[in-house]
Amino acid sequence: MSFEEDEHIMTDADILDDIRDEEFRQQMKGQRIAKVQRAERYLDEHYVDGEYNWLLASDAKKWWPIREVAKEMGIPVRTLQRWCLAGEIEGARNWGKKAGWGLPRSGLLLFFGSERAALAGTEEENDTSMDDDELEED
Repeated sequence: MSFEEDEHIMTDADILDDIRDEEFRQQMKGQRIAKVQRAERYLDEHYVDGEYNWLLASDAKKWWPIREVAKEMGIPVRTLQRWCLAGEIEGARNWGKKAGWGLPRSGLLLFFGSERAALAGTEEENDTSMDDDELEED
């Protein structure tokens, strides 16, 4: 057996490492899905005026062209492009000059959900806010 053939043999430790890597990837995927679901719930519960209906609809697209998102949100395309370039919208892809930026629904939910939660001073994970009936009126 030559040296090149020998280096392709996987040891038990290599197999265990591969299994741990796959388990880690699955764990991270599960955590991301949970984060997206929390963000979606936050937007759904706190913005009943319809501001995010385009994104929360059950038949919502999985990918959004940047111009459509800008139009729906009433923000400049350049602002969205800056956020994409800064990596603030997870999974955003620039598909070239003609197609432009594509924004995944999950990334938009995470961005707007966590951004809005932070602006409101609440995070779903550490929510210490009171229900409406618990609030005292002045």
